[in-house]
Amino acid sequence: MSTPKLTIIGQIYAKPDKVDFVKSELEKLIEITRAEEGCMQYDLHQDNDNPAHFLFYENWDSRELWQKHMNN
Repeated sequence: MSTPKLTIIGQIYAKPDKVDFVKSELEKLIEITRAEEGCMQYDLHQDNDNPAHFLFYENWDSRELWQKHMNN
């Protein structure tokens, strides 16, 4: 894997009664995003101690390609 030019760490906190719904919606993004041009890594993590806390760890080839992803 080449060196990423942009790393993004994003956090999402779901309402306690929406954790399962939020998780299922976030999981839908993984395969789609990993297939996008410039996506080197796109991983979803769920906190073991607080299941309402989700974190995305992303690596992109460039800020421009990440911005294109965000505009989708």
